[in-house]
Amino acid sequence: MKQLFITALFLLNSLLQLSAQVSIVKWVDWYLYPQQLTKIGNSLYFVASTEPAFVQLWKSDGTASGTVLLKNFPNNSFHVIENLTDVNGKLFFVANTDSEGHELWKSDGSSAGTVLVKDIFPGTNSSEPDELTALGSGILFVCDDGIHGRELWKSDGSAAGTTLIKDFVFGPNDGVVQNLCAINNQVFFSAGSYVFHDFSGLYKSDGSVQGTQLVKHFSEGTPSTLRNVTGKLFFTLAAGFDNGVVWKSDGTEAGTQIARTMCGDISQLENVNGTLFLGADDCINNPNANYELCKIGSNASNSGLVKDICVNGSSGAWQITALGSRAYFTADDCLNGEELWRSDGTASGTVIVKNIRYGYQSSYPTELTASNGLLYFTADPGDETGNVTGRELWRSDGTEAGTFIVKDIRPGADGSEPKELTDVNNTLFFVAFDEQNNWQLWRTGGAVSSAEAYKPASYLKVYPTLAQDWISVEFPGQSEHSQALNILDATGRLCLQTDADKVTQIDIHSLHPGAYFISNSNGVIARFFKI
Repeated sequence: MKQLFITALFLLNSLLQLSAQVSIVKWVDWYLYPQQLTKIGNSLYFVASTEPAFVQLWKSDGTASGTVLLKNFPNNSFHVIENLTDVNGKLFFVANTDSEGHELWKSDGSSAGTVLVKDIFPGTNSSEPDELTALGSGILFVCDDGIHGRELWKSDGSAAGTTLIKDFVFGPNDGVVQNLCAINNQVFFSAGSYVFHDFSGLYKSDGSVQGTQLVKHFSEGTPSTLRNVTGKLFFTLAAGFDNGVVWKSDGTEAGTQIARTMCGDISQLENVNGTLFLGADDCINNPNANYELCKIGSNASNSGLVKDICVNGSSGAWQITALGSRAYFTADDCLNGEELWRSDGTASGTVIVKNIRYGYQSSYPTELTASNGLLYFTADPGDETGNVTGRELWRSDGTEAGTFIVKDIRPGADGSEPKELTDVNNTLFFVAFDEQNNWQLWRTGGAVSSAEAYKPASYLKVYPTLAQDWISVEFPGQSEHSQALNILDATGRLCLQTDADKVTQIDIHSLHPGAYFISNSNGVIARFFKI
């Protein structure tokens, strides 16, 4: 009994610390909640708005005082700000104004340093820059200057240094330049022509006219899903209606070869410690398998199907995310529903991490993101266990015991629906909703000060801390509004839920002896022990 008590206390302390390390970055009355969260250097940039007339560019260092508005843009079209791209710690992006249209902008993190790079298509017309890809201290991108159609351009951040690299289709017709991918000191991409119905060229560019060259022309299919795997290019090529082919290239025609031929569509290409993981049907080599987790290693013997997760069916392996030497992904083994899995590249090392929603139903993990040595994601455990949280933020260290909800931000079945999970130097930022604060920017890795965070209730007071049938809960300094209270056991399971006024008595006689903690909707926590 003593050992169980110590274990419960340890788990309780761990959960309390986790909850305390999840907080609102800065309470803002948003009109348009934060989105397009992007790591630029050591900071987070995002798009939001505090008033209907504008769409705004913001920057945050994770503190309230360091979360600042950089520039207002008129809210006059869809996609007013987009394509946020990190170039050596500086931001390049695309924005729309009344006088220039959608053009290329940059920011050094200050309001004064957030400026137009160049009005490429002069006047109110838009050059519509896209495919922004960092190369050295500048970028390569695709745009239309009104003369050459959509072609390949480069910029060093100055108007004079923003120039056309190559006009693949002369005149105003588009060159269909797409799928840019930087590897070492060059950018690979596909290019073709709508005019000649040819989209089959793999090209590379070092940013110069002479250094922009055809690598290989394909008789059918368009190179897509370009990925950098330890300095070598991998990409997919649709070959007819039946096969999906994965290619690899060292940047030469002779060195551009088939890595693996699959059947049907190929989902994702994810570099995990030098091995390429993907979702595919390896039917040529494994005719009994369907759409499953596959890999492409250094040679043919180290490539192919990793594991037939759903025998006689398809597991739909996807959302492949690298964390250390493991691939994390979601899959349905046809027994436990769609849940979180991990793989070291072997069949025996490919296992379900946790059946979050018990039985055959799915918790549908999404937003898989590596941060500070852990995997964060969102999931909905359903109501089968009585722990009704809705979709909330979860974390995993790769073990079943180490996979649990981080914080029930919005108690009840609706959930806070976290989204835009983004790692910035081992701090996870995300956007979530709760009834009191609406949509806000949140973070892990330490709470902000009481002066910075919005906390209507500064703390909870529970007495007696050793209780049998009743506890009293008090909200010192609270406003007149009632609070939703949750009582959870040491495993994080919701045991009781009630609304409370400033001082409330709660009947706990139905609880089993042990350690419990109580929290309100703002994440304020206190503990007590049922004896």
